[in-house]
Amino acid sequence: MITTATIITAAAVVSALGVFLALGRRLWKRGRVLTTKLGAASDALLGRDAILHPDTGAELAPATPGLGIRLAGLEEAVATMARTQAEYAALSGQVTELAGALSAHVRSEDERNHEMWAAIRELTARIPKAD
Repeated sequence: MITTATIITAAAVVSALGVFLALGRRLWKRGRVLTTKLGAASDALLGRDAILHPDTGAELAPATPGLGIRLAGLEEAVATMARTQAEYAALSGQVTELAGALSAHVRSEDERNHEMWAAIRELTARIPKAD
């Protein structure tokens, strides 16, 4: 005979089983997410081989280098950029010097032209005019 205590016990067992299943499912999903994140982190740090299609052998995703290799490439890029910046600064200084020299040359050229025309005026003033 089914008593109230048996029904309550069965309900408690079913409830506990439901809680354990729900909790287990949640932990299982969380574990899958955690495993996926750990896999992605290891791929980022260590790199991974190319992903190939199992049937055709076509490359679905290219291989990615590890973090060390990528940082080495970044280091080289920064060194190149620093070297280029230093060359730019040197060229900027040279351009400034050349601009100053050009300005001095133009001023001296103007002075020479002024002296030349003054000499021509003086010579033309000395020539007697034919009447």
